Amino acid sequence: MVYSVTTAILIATGAAFFVLGPRGLSSFGGTQWALRIVVALPLLVSGLLHFTRTALMATIIPPFFPYRPQLVLLSGVCEPAGAVGLLLPAFTRAASACLALLMIAIFPANVYAANQFVGGLHMPGVPVRLAMQVIYILLLLIAGWEFQGRGGYLLDRSIRPSRRRFRFCGIPHLAKNERDARISGTLRHPRLRVRLSLRKAA
Repeated sequence: MVYSVTTAILIATGAAFFVLGPRGLSSFGGTQWALRIVVALPLLVSGLLHFTRTALMATIIPPFFPYRPQLVLLSGVCEPAGAVGLLLPAFTRAASACLALLMIAIFPANVYAANQFVGGLHMPGVPVRLAMQVIYILLLLIAGWEFQGRGGYLLDRSIRPSRRRFRFCGIPHLAKNERDARISGTLRHPRLRVRLSLRKAA
């Protein structure tokens, strides 16, 4: 029962992120990159332990799972691979989502090991470990995903609007008084490519 409940909570956490995230979450530049590094480091260390202490790691997997040593090695490959993917822009989103799923899939081992001593370390109880896993999954997803803001296009706070950075097609020049300007054209930017049609009123 506890395995089903905890798994359901973690799945609901990931689902809630994708339902609520688009309402306000946007890229936050260098801080987001720093977060990716922070969440990737534990995965690299854990992946190494899966190969150096395979037998010990296998003991925390519930007995109803077959091929426990092989599962340890498999997760030992997936964790560092996901950590590296998280740092590669072309794979960041996919790695973030896959790592979140992996954290859900391996959580039964944390439930099984709760309140036990593993390698001389006392494992936290299920409520504490569940809270830690919820936070870590959210951090993984926040590190890897960017959503659209209220204007309907991707927001990036590292980008500062200016005449030097933006170029409007079909418009010979920007109006001197931008407050009264009516602009319609295609906004081109390395991070943004949207159809823009807006009127700025005084």
